[in-house]
Amino acid sequence: MRLAALAAAALVLAGCGGGAAPSSTPLDGRTLFVQSCGSCHSLADAGTKGTYGADLEQLRLTKAQILAAIDDGKGTMPSGILGGADADRVSAYLAGVLSR
Repeated sequence: MRLAALAAAALVLAGCGGGAAPSSTPLDGRTLFVQSCGSCHSLADAGTKGTYGADLEQLRLTKAQILAAIDDGKGTMPSGILGGADADRVSAYLAGVLSR
């Protein structure tokens, strides 16, 4: 039973925050979202259909709220999936999309 729980946790964490290999060119917020968040979250603008995390189409969040969720985690979302400029780019992208 304990092994099954560990395997399930590993599977969930493997799907979230998988990001691409480091690059010398910064990625835009949409691309970072797709790579790091899209396996869990559904968002039509990004073409993602994740079903484990919140359906972002249903939310209206500010950039500050999104940054807090990225930094601290929320619900089953682990904390610190992205940091620094990457977290800022994703939160700016999402805030723009979710305010439409």
